[in-house]
Amino acid sequence: MSATAGLLHHSARGSQYASTDYQQALAARSIRCSMSRKGNSWDNAVVESIFSSLKLKFVYATDFATHEQARLALFE
Repeated sequence: MSATAGLLHHSARGSQYASTDYQQALAARSIRCSMSRKGNSWDNAVVESIFSSLKLKFVYATDFATHEQARLALFE
């Protein structure tokens, strides 16, 4: 089982995310794709809110010496 199996990648409907190459890259890693519904900008609201809160309360409030240190702290 790959390390990415079971992951869900949510994105807008931009052409870069809908492209065959991008979709094949996700599929090759067993990553499920989730896209906003056409014309429905509220689909991303929950995810964007979570990431905004995460950045404000955790990422921007902490000085990390390395990317690895930040990654470990985030997934702790």
